[in-house]
Amino acid sequence: MTATSPEYQRGAALFVALIMLLVLTMAAVSGMRQMQLEGRMTGNRLEQQRLMSAADSALREAEGRLRGSNKALNACSASSSPCYMSQASTYNTDFSGSILYSGLEGSTSLLRSARWYLRYISTSCTGGSGGGGNAYLSKGQSGCTYYYEINSEAYKGTATSKACGPDALCLRSTFALVVQ
Repeated sequence: MTATSPEYQRGAALFVALIMLLVLTMAAVSGMRQMQLEGRMTGNRLEQQRLMSAADSALREAEGRLRGSNKALNACSASSSPCYMSQASTYNTDFSGSILYSGLEGSTSLLRSARWYLRYISTSCTGGSGGGGNAYLSKGQSGCTYYYEINSEAYKGTATSKACGPDALCLRSTFALVVQ
């Protein structure tokens, strides 16, 4: 058996050590990038959950206010509340005259800002006199069901004209108010 002389091994161990160090560094950088991406994804998911919770809370507040009403709602004016803003004839949203979320008792706060508004859809009446659905709407006729659209929006920061999309989460539901 012949022993290799040290002059033939010059730099081989250093070269192998540098290659191993390079592989370890690349694995560490890759792991750090993966953790950073997962952190961003988790943060975005948490923000979406906060927005969804706030928008859903605004929907529930509007439904609660409708549930507490025993007559058909009027179009919004300076003194009527709850009220509907317009006829629900399109899918567009307009939060310019919306009501900021405050909870049914008026003092609840959320992690994100939220607001809501109502739109009138239609009326369905059984029996009685008084003409069509619009006549019943103005009289609040008993035996009628009034359908309303509830729109809610949750957003982070100030409410300056945020459109539904990446900056604001919007929800929509319908509500049937039965006047007995």
